[in-house]
Amino acid sequence: DEAVRAGEDARSKLQEARGSRGRVRVHAATTGLGLPAAYAVGAANSASSSAPMTPDLLLAAATGAARQGEDGALEEALKVAARMRDYFRRLGDAKKEASALMTVCSTQLLLGNLEPAAIAAKRARMLYSEESDAGGRGEAMRLQLEVHCRRGEFRPALQTAERAGAAFREAGDKL
Repeated sequence: DEAVRAGEDARSKLQEARGSRGRVRVHAATTGLGLPAAYAVGAANSASSSAPMTPDLLLAAATGAARQGEDGALEEALKVAARMRDYFRRLGDAKKEASALMTVCSTQLLLGNLEPAAIAAKRARMLYSEESDAGGRGEAMRLQLEVHCRRGEFRPALQTAERAGAAFREAGDKL
């Protein structure tokens, strides 16, 4: 199965990327994938075990590694997230595809690649909209806002911030 092969490959890459910095630390930020924090930590821990990683856990581990800035992990997280995006697209799971796109966007932003980040955030926003997920839509717009700010596009940034705020309020978040 392609996902298991991708998981095994990513596991070895994540182990290499850790180097002397210790274990990959995955934190509660991965709950956007619909995983409890303890489950996400288990994903990182399974990177050193022999059990196969599921696509959800693989994406959570890659996301955590990228967010922690582990050496070499950004490029690897980008590859893993792109593979998982394709995997979830083939399964027809739009929310998980959008989660993978959010990881692609965040990683591209960390790498300073604004155009691919903008494309990923826009696609994630569209998927969350199609799924009527206002919170996800707001998070995607938050990333679009970051792209606008980094480009010096302040008028579109303000408009995006207003739309993101409306989406978060629609989702019931107290701003």
